[in-house]
Amino acid sequence: CNLVVVYTWSFAAATPSFRCKLHENDKIYDTNTLILFNQSQPDETYCKTHMKISVQECQRCYMEIKSNTDIIEIQPCKNYVFDRTYYDYTLVEEWLMICDRTVFRSAVQNVFFIGYMIGSIVFGIMADNLLPESTRWLLVKGQYQQVEKLLRKIAKTNKRTFDKEAFQRMKTEQEKNTTNTAQKTGILSLFQSKVICIISINLFFQWFVQNLVYYGVSQNTGSWGFDPYLSFTMSACVEILAIMVLHLILNRIGRKIPYFTAGFCFSIIALLTIPVRNSPNQKILIFIMNVMLKFFASASYGIIYIYSNELFPTHLRSTGMGLCSMIARIGAILGTTSNDMLARLWINLPTVLYGIVSLVGALVVLMLPETLNKPLPQTIEDTEQMGLVCIHVRGFRRSPETEQETYNHDDRFPNEDQLLNKQLKASDELEI
Repeated sequence: CNLVVVYTWSFAAATPSFRCKLHENDKIYDTNTLILFNQSQPDETYCKTHMKISVQECQRCYMEIKSNTDIIEIQPCKNYVFDRTYYDYTLVEEWLMICDRTVFRSAVQNVFFIGYMIGSIVFGIMADNLLPESTRWLLVKGQYQQVEKLLRKIAKTNKRTFDKEAFQRMKTEQEKNTTNTAQKTGILSLFQSKVICIISINLFFQWFVQNLVYYGVSQNTGSWGFDPYLSFTMSACVEILAIMVLHLILNRIGRKIPYFTAGFCFSIIALLTIPVRNSPNQKILIFIMNVMLKFFASASYGIIYIYSNELFPTHLRSTGMGLCSMIARIGAILGTTSNDMLARLWINLPTVLYGIVSLVGALVVLMLPETLNKPLPQTIEDTEQMGLVCIHVRGFRRSPETEQETYNHDDRFPNEDQLLNKQLKASDELEI
């Protein structure tokens, strides 16, 4: 639903080609008027010397005007003429959100993201405290009677026998873990130990990067150099393709390597747009590169949802995901604003920015653990046992014996995953 709102604005407030209006009946591609317009444009040297915007932006937003004393002055255009090849009329033209008023186009869109940002953290915290949905959550919270009641119901529905002894062993183990580890909820719990703090901050940054990149690329289809409707269709198709590829590879090679690969490839292609922009075949090459950028942005954007859920412990998962989503909206706001404001300074600047932050995100994600075929962490201690790659956190020692104890409990103390897999193979489908 939120993407519908975002993409609707991309068309309702699309920015068609425009230039200064010279007379009442002026048309953007009128041959005679174009000659006069070219003569009234500020020259390239003046734009580079006196303006802090790109030459293209300077020449379509300003014009030379001869004063009464025959002195030529450079002044902002008062009226504009727009290209109607693809759009009859847009909000950009109605509200004149171009040139120095471009910021208003981003501001309107960002109101939506600000509301999204506030709702993400508020309802994320509420979900951890008011919306218990699974046996895992109930178990971590120590609500054993409800766990037993729910498991008995699932067992009955699936025509299985409820293993009371196994449940009692699971309860005993959980009580032992609860005694050793304080299970606090709330935002501050994400920073109560060094390992969970590093993982949380890393994930916050990844969500910021992915939303900056994804929304920045997705809302920029109108500048791909071709029919904006064709560009948008290609953007949607390549996103579907990216999701299909993820479906094939995530359960085979994991989450971290595909995420790193997508982010790294995105950054390389983004930085290559600089030399390509000056090539003879730049129009078709830029279009192809934008399609590739959308593919890798969609892939990494899809992975981060799964990866984050598998790193946060159960009792903090909704809070962590809510905070990630809140920080992500900051990235979306900057991505939207970058397309409008940074492109005025240099047409390649938004894409270069996306490439740099994507490269940084791809590199720092390498310190996070792989989660493929590992049980979801139920406590902060479980997350700590997953560890960090290439980083030694003082005060935390991870030994093979400890890891074995955490993830491979013996038959006397089966964890929740082992118990549910043993007696209730279809429990996940039922709970969904």
